[in-house]
Amino acid sequence: MAKNLPLIIIQCVGITTIFFSLVCAIYISFHSEPPQLPASEKSFNFDVAITRGNHTYIPINRQGNPHGVATKILELVESFENSHPELSITEFQIEKQQTAHGVSDYIYGIWLHHKPK
Repeated sequence: MAKNLPLIIIQCVGITTIFFSLVCAIYISFHSEPPQLPASEKSFNFDVAITRGNHTYIPINRQGNPHGVATKILELVESFENSHPELSITEFQIEKQQTAHGVSDYIYGIWLHHKPK
């Protein structure tokens, strides 16, 4: 038994470290604020948008998940509609980096599909 004591101690320390890391990760994921687009995005400068035909790409380049900034994304789409009253948006898609199922780390931009009114 005395010969195995160092091995048992090492295993306990390893399990404790893993458990502590897991608890910290869970705590951080539930207690961190989601990323926010700046308030100025409501009056977004569409000079950076690229439009070809009935399609427009608006770069966002923000860290985080789309659901964390859903209101700001919808305000951005609404702002585009208000800035282009001659267009009717038929669909939009969020371009994002997804490192694993259910996880999105980065929002690159929004594709807007529209047609003349």
